[in-house]
Amino acid sequence: WNGSKWDFNPLGASNGNPPWTEITATSMHPNNLANGGTHASVLRYTVEAAPGDTLSIMGFFNNVSTNGDGTTGRILLNGAEQYAILTDGTTDNLGGGVTINGVSTGDVIDFMIDVGPADSDGSDGTNYGFTIDRIPEPSAFALLLGSFALALRRRR
Repeated sequence: WNGSKWDFNPLGASNGNPPWTEITATSMHPNNLANGGTHASVLRYTVEAAPGDTLSIMGFFNNVSTNGDGTTGRILLNGAEQYAILTDGTTDNLGGGVTINGVSTGDVIDFMIDVGPADSDGSDGTNYGFTIDRIPEPSAFALLLGSFALALRRRR
């Protein structure tokens, strides 16, 4: 951490030193095999108290350059891929959103950027932004509605 970004290389990839692996508040950059080993850039979210709930993820991956072979944006739940898209100078809005069912407290969701299909890391800066909304399991809605109905009945 250099105060504004996580940079795998302590000398700073922005100073021309590979590996290029970086994560900032709004962008990530992966590294290919030729420049010090393959590294994906990964943000991790740990699910808080939400047994059996569904998560709705909205957001985007945007590889900002048409140069190179693009980047692959991925969303994983406990290491299992839930969504993947290649972006090459384009923005992908997660296909309108990603829904993940049956999450449990402590599950991990990884937002990953890795190199494109030709293993090139040139021009691989990729912007991102995500929101995660919790959709309670149906039994929680039934409990809430039942409590509301009981409260109304008691008022009569």
